[in-house]
Amino acid sequence: LNYEGDQLLAQHDVIDAVCFLEAEQSFPELLRRIESGEPFTDMSGYGFRLPDGSVQNNTIDTINRKEPEGTFIADLDTVPFADWSCFDLSHYEEKYLPITTSRGCIRRCTFCSEAPIWGRYRYRSAQNIADEMMMQSSRHPEVKTFWFMDSLVNGNIEMLEELCDILIEHQTAGVDGKERGNGKFGWTGQFLVRK
Repeated sequence: LNYEGDQLLAQHDVIDAVCFLEAEQSFPELLRRIESGEPFTDMSGYGFRLPDGSVQNNTIDTINRKEPEGTFIADLDTVPFADWSCFDLSHYEEKYLPITTSRGCIRRCTFCSEAPIWGRYRYRSAQNIADEMMMQSSRHPEVKTFWFMDSLVNGNIEMLEELCDILIEHQTAGVDGKERGNGKFGWTGQFLVRK
C-alpha cells in the first residue's frame, strides 16, 4: 500500500484485485462472496477492477488508526503455522525458513513503511512462536536458521525474553549453542535500538 498498492490496478490491466493489508481472514471471505454471487467490491482493504474497467480502491487509513473493526487480526496466535511441505528445501542453498513474531512497529518513523501498512503493533505469544519453530524444525531437519521477517523482533521485550527462555530450555541450539540442523537451529532478525 505504501509503495504502489493503490496504483497497481490503474497501471496493470491484468490485475483484477489487490489486497492492501492482511488477507488471512479477508481473502477466504472474498472467495466466499465471489463463489456465492454476493457483492464483494465494497470490502475494506481491497482494490478491485470493476466490470466497466474502472478501479475502486477501498484503502484503509492505518496511519491515523481509522481502520474498520475486524480489519486486522486481533490475536496473531490464531494464524496457522506456515506449511512448507510443497517446497523441496534441498534445492535451496540457504537452509532457513521465514517466521514472524509480530506485525507493525512500536515507533512511527516518517521514513518507514511499517506504520502505514500495519497500523498498530501486535505480536504473537512466545510459546506460539517457539511451538512453530520446533514444529518446523522437526518437519524440516535440514533447516538451520529461522529468519524473523518482522520489522523488529524486540518490540515486546518481555515476549522476546520468554521466547529465549523457552528455546534455551528445549536446547534448540544444542548444548554448545552452535548446533544446526536435525532439530537444532539458530535465528536472526531485525532489532530496534532501545534503552
